[in-house]
Amino acid sequence: MDYTTGEASETGAVKGPRRDRTRSRSASWLAWGLWLLVVLVWGLVIAFLLANEGLTTRELTVAVALWVPFLAFATVGAVILARRPGNRIGWLCWAIGFAFTVSLWGSKQVWVVLADQGRSSAWALLPQLGILAFLGTLLGLLPFLVLVFPTGQLLSRRWRPVAWTLGLVLGLYLTAGLLTPGPVPLGLPDNPGNPLGVEAAEGLLRLVQTMAGVAAPVLALAALASVVVRFRSARGEERQQLKWFTFVVAAELVLLPGLGSVAEQVAPEVGVLVVFPASISLIPLAIGLAVLRYRLYDIDRIINRTLVYGYARARLPGCLAGQITPAAGCKTGKAGGSRPGGAMTGAAHTRRGPVAR
Repeated sequence: MDYTTGEASETGAVKGPRRDRTRSRSASWLAWGLWLLVVLVWGLVIAFLLANEGLTTRELTVAVALWVPFLAFATVGAVILARRPGNRIGWLCWAIGFAFTVSLWGSKQVWVVLADQGRSSAWALLPQLGILAFLGTLLGLLPFLVLVFPTGQLLSRRWRPVAWTLGLVLGLYLTAGLLTPGPVPLGLPDNPGNPLGVEAAEGLLRLVQTMAGVAAPVLALAALASVVVRFRSARGEERQQLKWFTFVVAAELVLLPGLGSVAEQVAPEVGVLVVFPASISLIPLAIGLAVLRYRLYDIDRIINRTLVYGYARARLPGCLAGQITPAAGCKTGKAGGSRPGGAMTGAAHTRRGPVAR
């Protein structure tokens, strides 16, 4: 019975839960099918790399390691889409992983294999598309992801011109790059020519590419500015989601240069094969945790402990220089001295709100 109209309900109305389960199962198949597509494209690239006899084992290992962070993007995108099929953040994460995988076709090692097999110059379109896929990911998909994170919507209507301009600039840049005549920049002594190059419009195409190349970084900075504006006005769960993203990105900017330099001095291979892939993979992981709201309020505890340990580490050399032991003097303090241990204790007990629960 429909109590709003007084009419009898349709007999088919009880089939909603079954229809929902079918829709959920279809979304899961679609999401993981898209993830499998990324893996298959990458497998084809690896097959080409293995066919290159001049490729060393180290170069192959580096190629695999550099792909791992973007497999993380595709995996997080698939997980989000399996649970929430219409989520734009999930689609953008998957698109970033897929586009970067396609960009691997723009490597010089792949073209060396094609050239050795006597392929025609038309095959140079493959590395050209790979290069454009990389640029599209860097200048388009990543800024769009930042612009709509974490809700999948723009902050307000005022940001629509930024999104439309970013899409227009990206389209002009990629189109001009696809049609500009000249050699494909693969870093080889004899680079193949662009098979789609239009000689008659070379001047105009290079002008468009230059102007779009200047505007794209400016729009990317505008996308980063939207995160700051969104964070200041966000409340509740949205603010916690932004904390996950901003904390991981800030940690990357602070720690990655230092870890990279240390790894380069101690073990250069560790920096390329472990530090870089692992650190970049934290970004899609943070996005997935934020969007799916898994342990959302734990970020407050993580930030708190990071600040406490960072403060203690910064004060420790001063304590040692003053011949005060961290266990005794630094905690109890002296006349006119500092109390890092007390600061640690006080900071550790300032957790309030959802974290305390």
